[in-house]
Amino acid sequence: MTEVGLIASTMCNKTYSGQDLEDIYKGIEVRIVDENHRDAPRGTSGEISVRSPTIYANCYVDNERASREAFDATGWFCTGDIGVMNLTGRITISGRKDDMIKRASVKLFPAEIEAILKQHHAVKDVVVIGAPDVRFGEEICACVILDEMSSPADVKEWCKEEFPIGRDGLSLAPAYYVTFCEFPTTSNGKTNRRLIKQTALEKLQS
Repeated sequence: MTEVGLIASTMCNKTYSGQDLEDIYKGIEVRIVDENHRDAPRGTSGEISVRSPTIYANCYVDNERASREAFDATGWFCTGDIGVMNLTGRITISGRKDDMIKRASVKLFPAEIEAILKQHHAVKDVVVIGAPDVRFGEEICACVILDEMSSPADVKEWCKEEFPIGRDGLSLAPAYYVTFCEFPTTSNGKTNRRLIKQTALEKLQS
């Protein structure tokens, strides 16, 4: 991300997913922390925090609130990325903290659900969001671009068999499906998750 600059790399002769970090650059510290900013046990999800001499200001200019939320007193920067560090120190990024779905007392990460949905032959692209739900606070909603020969009902039936049960005892299969012809993008070409969520929620309420 822009605030921290380059912090790690992966060797081209190794097999990683596009979300893996292993070779942390010299002088840069990376840790996974829980909600209380304590070190999370290896193998458990938490927020990726970075301390680096390249983060020279330790603040956002003219934004005291954002600075307080992102930087602690010892110079650690909370990136907003959620990840897991394994026993060898490799970090796998699982998503953004802002995108996390809170279903009852359990936190779900869209990237994990999207990865399963993308295995369906009819799903050309997918963005998973949290949708308001009376029972659980939020439920899983899949925003999908499908091929012309398929319908959400086809995908929904497949999901019943393919998705595992989550830590809350409920299936991780989406409760809601919203179809898109294409996904909006940001000015730098990235998928605009915020606008997708706004559009999907409007469709669900209509």
